[in-house]
Amino acid sequence: MACRDFAQFEIWKGEGYCNYFRKNTEGSDTCSHDTSGGGGCYITTIVCHALGYADDCPLMQTLRRFRTEVLQAKPQYADILSQYDTVGPLLSRRIQQDTEQVDLARSTYTQYLQPIAALIDGQKEKEAVDRYRQMVNALGLRYGVDVSA
Repeated sequence: MACRDFAQFEIWKGEGYCNYFRKNTEGSDTCSHDTSGGGGCYITTIVCHALGYADDCPLMQTLRRFRTEVLQAKPQYADILSQYDTVGPLLSRRIQQDTEQVDLARSTYTQYLQPIAALIDGQKEKEAVDRYRQMVNALGLRYGVDVSA
């Protein structure tokens, strides 16, 4: 089913953007994906689905702004974006299936996501990226997902 059917598709600057997977669907007016298994963004799964924060809460806005203004703008971070597209949906599904997902979400939020947002707000780009990589590695280990680029 197309995400337009779920009001998760919007046209932005002439390109399609899938809010479900948080990426462009260039030249298309629909983005097809399996909506039965949860989202492709494990950070959204943790923050919004497990912890109940709004999708536009300050932390999510900070992380998205960092992705757009720093990660997407600098070639040295292409590996992070590629890794996220690859392992994000896997981690999201594993988190959703975890019977301890709320505990995992709370600890990930306090140990990683809040500190990453604080580093971003403090304009400490390298430290924020390093902490993000630590989080991905920890989640990969917990869920048996190969996070190597």
